[in-house]
Amino acid sequence: VFLSGIDEHLPPKMKLIVFVHNLSYEFQFLRGIYNFAENEVFAVKSRKVLKCTMFDRFEYRCSYLLTNMSLSQATTKYQVEHGKLSGDEFDYNKQRYPWTEMTEREIEYCVNDVRGLVEVIYKIMEINNDTLYTLPLTSTGFVRRDAKRAMHSYRQMVASMEMSMELYKLMK
Repeated sequence: VFLSGIDEHLPPKMKLIVFVHNLSYEFQFLRGIYNFAENEVFAVKSRKVLKCTMFDRFEYRCSYLLTNMSLSQATTKYQVEHGKLSGDEFDYNKQRYPWTEMTEREIEYCVNDVRGLVEVIYKIMEINNDTLYTLPLTSTGFVRRDAKRAMHSYRQMVASMEMSMELYKLMK
């Protein structure tokens, strides 16, 4: 119902990108409320979800795999305004339901996590001159992109060194 309300306000053919820190964990909940098709989930290995799409409009991406660090480490590294708060007061073992009331401190803790993550994503995009469309999905994506750019000027030289299929078969 909530996503339907958002969907009504999105321009046609637009996808909403949602970053989730440790999507693999949250995916276990999502798959209980949505029946993902095989082509809607991209996992780097078993039970390690990099991104998933719901209703062809909502793309969830794993910010943990993007940063390769905990939320606390990421907010510290990128020196964002809303760093990770201490979780000492937040009871992670408490069963929570949509109707479970939260204390002001619990709400502040949750909201701060979201604000901190948003600031980290903006900072990463700013540092790398990226948009949501050009942002790599993983931390190694930045390295691959840099290597590809570095090799671009050597493309013709490398291509000239390729052997013909006939020579390849002879050598094999």
